[in-house]
Amino acid sequence: MTHDLKKIAVLRRISQASWEMEQARLGALNAEEAALREKLDSLDRGRKSRAAELNAGPDAARLAGADPLWENWIDSRRAAMMSELARIRARKEAAREKFGRAYGRKEAIAEIEARVRAQNARKPPYS
Repeated sequence: MTHDLKKIAVLRRISQASWEMEQARLGALNAEEAALREKLDSLDRGRKSRAAELNAGPDAARLAGADPLWENWIDSRRAAMMSELARIRARKEAAREKFGRAYGRKEAIAEIEARVRAQNARKPPYS
């Protein structure tokens, strides 16, 4: 049975490494999503700030016709960011599934190892 425990220990280390790798991938996607959301929020804050400035009266940019161009740029940039956010969320969902499977394997191997250890503890040493 010691041989079985050695094999299980190898599997445990592999499953732990796999779980940690999937956890890191998911963490990187979470960070990527958070950074993109911050950029989207920044665009929204810029738009709100400009709207507040316009309430004070027209300025040179407005009179020159730059505001509609800027609004169009914001709209197109926001649409591109939203598309990227959708792609990140899809990748994140796939990563979440892989993470769950890796966690399940890790836990299953730990349970098998515990059972084998318990069986070994019940057996007489020289049977």
